[in-house]
Amino acid sequence: MPGYSYNSNKKRRAVRKPSAIKPAARAHGKRSEDQELVAFFDWVRWNEPANSVFSLIFHVANERKTSPRAGAYLKRKGVRAGIPDVCVPVARHGYSALYIELKIKPNKISDAQKERMLALHGAGNCVRVAWSAEELIELVKWYLFED
Repeated sequence: MPGYSYNSNKKRRAVRKPSAIKPAARAHGKRSEDQELVAFFDWVRWNEPANSVFSLIFHVANERKTSPRAGAYLKRKGVRAGIPDVCVPVARHGYSALYIELKIKPNKISDAQKERMLALHGAGNCVRVAWSAEELIELVKWYLFED
């Protein structure tokens, strides 16, 4: 049903408008990458009822910190270093998909990320870097809706 989502208890609850992260949740006035991703995906979920293409956007959760044993198991399952954080698997502007790496300053793109981003671009994908949830939103709006 539009406007509602379901939790694991199968209880209906209203989907709220995305809200700004409270200043108290910020470290030294800056949001973390996790907080920026949450804000971005709040916006994505808010837009899903109006346009089903938003339901295709996903986060690639490859930033786990694990034990060596767990890390080896994740690699066996296909987790790869350097994959960008967000994927929009929709063909637009002559590209197969949009991949976006989110970085919060002073963080920088790693060598593994540079290599993976070049490979994804070489395979016909649009690859970008965003420095905030706002930039993520603007990139997705450009990619999906501008000619």
